[in-house]
Amino acid sequence: ETRPIGAALHLASPGNMDPPKTYEMQVQVFGCISSPTICNHALIRAAQDGANEFAGAADRIQTNFYVDNYLDSFDEETEAVKLAQDITTLLDRGGFRLTKWLATSRKLLASFPLDRLGKPDLNLERDELPIEKTLGLYWDAERDSLLIKPGNPSTQLTQRLLLSAINKIYDPLGFIQPVFLKAKRILQKSQIDGLKSDDPLPRKLAERWTRW
Repeated sequence: ETRPIGAALHLASPGNMDPPKTYEMQVQVFGCISSPTICNHALIRAAQDGANEFAGAADRIQTNFYVDNYLDSFDEETEAVKLAQDITTLLDRGGFRLTKWLATSRKLLASFPLDRLGKPDLNLERDELPIEKTLGLYWDAERDSLLIKPGNPSTQLTQRLLLSAINKIYDPLGFIQPVFLKAKRILQKSQIDGLKSDDPLPRKLAERWTRW
């Protein structure tokens, strides 16, 4: 018997001799400590339940999902379209409705109804493919490039602003570390010079930061 994912709660008033009342959550409760584990288990179970019919799709679901993001790449467009449709069908059966699809392949995107795309108003014949954020990085689907945005420069440069700007840059794979190191050295120089957090940067140091 298939039961909804949720939590059971037994309540009884103090001094009341009646049997406790049992309540069950009919939907997943986000925010509970157990929620990520339950969601991941349900996703894997849905894949396993369809493994006989969609073997390739079931395998990719179990290896290419990170929380609720599915990230994959293919050598052939035809293979990508077939597996994307299989994955969607398989997970639909388990109650997981995949939406916000984005790819570098317009053929793949055209195989989905508009309400399944990340940009339902996207014209695949005319518009450029969008830039979307995935797992903290920006992905330019039109050029198949990962982007890192450092933010806008400020005219009021202080050590505090430098530290804030550096900490906002997310580069988990180290793509820009050779360039990023220059920013850290500028911050280090401001500390060596004895500047306080809200002191304006000296002109030469500010020019180095602006050029960076």
